[in-house]
Amino acid sequence: MKLCIRYTEYLYDLFEDKRWWKLSGHIFLVFLGLLSLGAFLGGVFSIFLKYWEQIISVIGGICFIIMAIIGFSSTKKENSALPEPIQASYDPVFLNSTYSLLRTNLVSVLAETADMLCLRVPSTPSQIEAPVHHDIVSNAAIFHFLCGKQEPSVKTDPFEAMGIIQSVLERRLNNHDLMGITQTTTFYNGMAYPAIMVDGVQDLGRYIQIDVAITNESYLRYRTNRLYSNLNDGISSNPYDRTF
Repeated sequence: MKLCIRYTEYLYDLFEDKRWWKLSGHIFLVFLGLLSLGAFLGGVFSIFLKYWEQIISVIGGICFIIMAIIGFSSTKKENSALPEPIQASYDPVFLNSTYSLLRTNLVSVLAETADMLCLRVPSTPSQIEAPVHHDIVSNAAIFHFLCGKQEPSVKTDPFEAMGIIQSVLERRLNNHDLMGITQTTTFYNGMAYPAIMVDGVQDLGRYIQIDVAITNESYLRYRTNRLYSNLNDGISSNPYDRTF
């Protein structure tokens, strides 16, 4: 388009300068080019009119082959292994504020359950802080806390500890006794789950590690898949995991 405009301006300059012979030559060349283009298009059109059935058949066959190739590629892609889900993006500010909120509430829960679990009673939230605050596992945020044991040599049953801590958490959730947390349940696959769940307990000798999660679709999917994986591997399911 720019080239046509520039050529038109050039012809106009020839007209202004009264360079008639050169202007006539350019006009003749333009006229000859238009005639050639018209003859070419006319030839193509006449060929199409003469062989239109054959041309349409060839074009239709090519389109059919292309559609068949695209359909085969799509089917093959759908039948291939499902891609890994996209990792959820967690805001560091959200993770840190959630950890602080859980730590504040969990310190009182552990103080209530300390005697039953033979733990040292924590008096401040900082006493249950873990060096690594959280991990992202299968798009789910898992928060870590530590609590000292009264007797390091006495083993803590992780299933029993999970059940006791989870029971107190659920009671406080249902009674709205947890500071800054108003949601009590999360719905997933038509079932209701506690808004906060103990993901696991580990005996580390002098301490136990308590892993806690705010329930959402990513976490509940991860927990369900883990349960099925354990069952398939012949590992007994957690007897205190009542919601599963």
